[in-house]
Amino acid sequence: MLFLPAQRRESRLTHPGDFAGRPDLALGQGPVSSGTLYGIERAPGEIRARMLTVDRIVTLTDPPGRPRDNPPTPQDHMKETVLAGRFERCARRTAGGLVISVYARRGRC
Repeated sequence: MLFLPAQRRESRLTHPGDFAGRPDLALGQGPVSSGTLYGIERAPGEIRARMLTVDRIVTLTDPPGRPRDNPPTPQDHMKETVLAGRFERCARRTAGGLVISVYARRGRC
């Protein structure tokens, strides 16, 4: 599971049951232990390494045209770069004003 941008992690906070069994590949420290609203993400290189250990990734993103809450982070750039270079989108749907996509390694949809 990846949240792009990281602020979309708010969905996991408000509906934790919907994300049960889906590890957050980018999260290094959770909100409670970090004392932050969204938690603290891993360094970009760590995110890349974790993404490359899986064959499928589910992303939760903003719909096209929605302005970002904050400028993209190095972590968000890394997520986008790895998805574009190593994965292909297999499915996409909109729910609750967010876009849920399933990515798989190229040729494995």
